[in-house]
Amino acid sequence: MKCPLKYVGHSRVTIETCVTLGNLFQMGFKWVTHVLIDEAGQCTESKIMIAQVSKERGQVILAGRCYKQIRNKKYACAFDSRLVTKLFYNYWALPSIVNVHNILNADVIKMISVENSRQAQMLKQIIHLLPQSPKRPKTLGTFFFGLCSEEMQENDSASWYNRREAKNVS
Repeated sequence: MKCPLKYVGHSRVTIETCVTLGNLFQMGFKWVTHVLIDEAGQCTESKIMIAQVSKERGQVILAGRCYKQIRNKKYACAFDSRLVTKLFYNYWALPSIVNVHNILNADVIKMISVENSRQAQMLKQIIHLLPQSPKRPKTLGTFFFGLCSEEMQENDSASWYNRREAKNVS
């Protein structure tokens, strides 16, 4: 992690990989209250445990399709479905995105409400600001507008990041 120590922990939201988060825990930082691990189904068990060792300080949320790794019989015996909440009403809330997700992941069906979707209503309000395209679906979809994408990687890390995106998020 190439970040001056004076900046670590000063933001309300810090985006890190599981391994970097583990390094921060080992350094004794006590400011972490919630850890959200996206694509938890892709993480190894040891990476997820890094965040869980600090559970007295906050909450760990595993998001993603965790069921992918549970299908292996040798791991399934320890899985307790009572501890997992399956999201049916999707936070993406845009029909064109959720429908693609449902087609690709038949075992995880997400439901949407086009009329009540906050995101769809917001996009309808600003649709006139977006570039016109005959290919744009009527139900909206995924927009990447004005985004300068530059994937970067540190020499000693397997993770990719986009410095501009991270700056906008934080």
